[in-house]
Amino acid sequence: MRSWWFGYATTTKEPVKTTEEVLQQTDDSMEALTFKMMQLKQKAHESLQAAKSTKVKAEQLKHMKRKQMYEQQANMLEAQIDKLEMTAMNIHSASTTADMVNTMKDASITIKHSVAKIDVNEIEDVSDALQDGFEDVKIINDAISRPFGVMDDPEEDEKLLNEIASWGEGERLVEAEKVSAQLPSIPLKNSPNNNNNNDNGNAKLKYIVK
Repeated sequence: MRSWWFGYATTTKEPVKTTEEVLQQTDDSMEALTFKMMQLKQKAHESLQAAKSTKVKAEQLKHMKRKQMYEQQANMLEAQIDKLEMTAMNIHSASTTADMVNTMKDASITIKHSVAKIDVNEIEDVSDALQDGFEDVKIINDAISRPFGVMDDPEEDEKLLNEIASWGEGERLVEAEKVSAQLPSIPLKNSPNNNNNNDNGNAKLKYIVK
């Protein structure tokens, strides 16, 4: 846009429209063209019905020419609508791509600033310090959990193990004694008690026979 001021021509730049404004303008144009196209198609249909309703060839030819004219205009508007629809899709895609690129740029800058604050040597020192701290804590826990007054003595441990091993033999002896105590005594053939029992039995039999 040019304007004259004190005899000099100056050019003013119009503000750039946002993506939303352009898309809204495109949608409005598509809506207006669609309305006009529908009107033209309706007129073409009316012209066809008028041609069918008359028997005069001249009238039929006139209505058919109008129908053809309306259809051509409707086809032109439909082509314009298709172009606007494709334009709107490209604008939306370009806007999405631009947003993605800007996001990637911001992320790259943020990563660079964050990495610049990190010292690799410092990370290694911190890792070594943590490892040493974990080992110290383990040593302290082992020392605290060790029983008081108990010292590790291999010879004493060997004696205790031998004593534990002897427990099995003692238990078997005790169990054998318990089993033998529970079994009933079996009378012997030549024992005095057995002879007495036989004599008593014979006497009873003799008494019963008498």
